Amino acid sequence: FIYMCFNSLWQPNGPRFAGQPTAAVSGIPLFVEKNQDYAFPVFMKRTRTTRDHERQQSVLGWEYVGNYRSIADPDIVVWESAHNFTRAMKNEIASKILKSSTGQSGETYGRRCLDSWRSELQMELKNDPTEAGPPYLEEKREPTREEMKAPQAPLAARARALGFNDMMSDKDLAYLLVELDEFHEQVPIEFVEYDERIYNYCLCDENGNKVGATACKNKDEADSPATARSWYQFAMKHGLL
Repeated sequence: FIYMCFNSLWQPNGPRFAGQPTAAVSGIPLFVEKNQDYAFPVFMKRTRTTRDHERQQSVLGWEYVGNYRSIADPDIVVWESAHNFTRAMKNEIASKILKSSTGQSGETYGRRCLDSWRSELQMELKNDPTEAGPPYLEEKREPTREEMKAPQAPLAARARALGFNDMMSDKDLAYLLVELDEFHEQVPIEFVEYDERIYNYCLCDENGNKVGATACKNKDEADSPATARSWYQFAMKHGLL
């Protein structure tokens, strides 16, 4: 049995509401991605973070959104444009990678991620002499509409524009990676069923007693438990659905 928990700030295309027919996420184990008959429960971390925030805001809780299965095509690689990740999303992803990379075991996800991407970008720059570009990456600004319509520059050109070099620190590399579309590879998933048993189990406390539709207690509002409704009201107000 396996279940998947996703941070909405890392998964802009993850399920935004329970029972959403299709979605796309990253970080699914390869054996789950390939076994398309296997349905797994999905929980989404809900926060009070809008598109204007630089960092993650207070947590509402974890919402069970249903059981999903992978519908990935093994011959097609899917990724999301880095432009569709807000600054709060990019900061959250980069900070988590850096935190993971300092794990004592040395074999953490963050360490493997940084090392493999560093090697890949070194190889790209070695094999592709394309000049740095486009300008908006070098100038660290949002692209214009005209720039968005232009053909995408090669990975080597974009890495150069973002300042990649062999001696780049882990921190700088992490914040560079979140600006690359290729870094945001995703797996499409499809809704299978909503298991009321899982939902009811999540309503119980550690002793198995029903505690109501509580997702969690907010540290800023200790006496006001958040519910799924809290997320939907917030999301509708801020255009997140």
